[in-house]
Amino acid sequence: MKYNSSVLLEKIEEKRVYMIETALKYGFTAVETVRVSQELDALIDVYQMLLHTKEKKEKYCLHQ
Repeated sequence: MKYNSSVLLEKIEEKRVYMIETALKYGFTAVETVRVSQELDALIDVYQMLLHTKEKKEKYCLHQ
C-alpha cells in the first residue's frame, strides 16, 4: 500500500481514536484492543519509514 504523509497521519489518528474507544469499551488488555494497537503500531512504523526515506532523499539531493 502506498501512502502520502498526510493520508497516513489521518489513518493514524483514526486508528488511535478507535483504539482508545476499544480499550474503554473492552479493556486495555482485551484481544480486540491489542489487535488495534498492533495495527496502529504498523501504521506508525510506515510513517516513520516514509519520513526517513524522505529525509534521505533530501539529503542526497543536497549533496549533488
